[in-house]
Amino acid sequence: MRIVAALADRQRSVAVDVAAMIANPEFKPNECLLNETFAEGADAVAPYVFVEPIVAGMTDRWIELCDEVRKNHMEAYKASRIALGMSSETVFLQRTPNGDFGIIVIRSADMGAVFKGMMSSESEFDVWFRDN
Repeated sequence: MRIVAALADRQRSVAVDVAAMIANPEFKPNECLLNETFAEGADAVAPYVFVEPIVAGMTDRWIELCDEVRKNHMEAYKASRIALGMSSETVFLQRTPNGDFGIIVIRSADMGAVFKGMMSSESEFDVWFRDN
């Protein structure tokens, strides 16, 4: 089941508004669901931030998925992210009047390799994560 929706035309402006909101240094997201550092000096790497709308009615499932990673798959999650070349990853939930959004902040010296690996990795965790 896909939890994060593709951006539709009408949602693009909402996502841009949310992205502008998180660029504000005083921004405080509603909930931090995951916050892990995998390499020393992660803060020295520029962050890649993306905002995705969560399909209406699927926010609870999205939170459950993050909880499941934290409670049952943390070692595999960390191993996955290290293998992908991430320095850190933080996942936030932002509730807005226009719907709920996942805000994901990834730090890596090679974001291209991270995204390529996320889509092609055959590790048990990565396959499970993509399927959920």
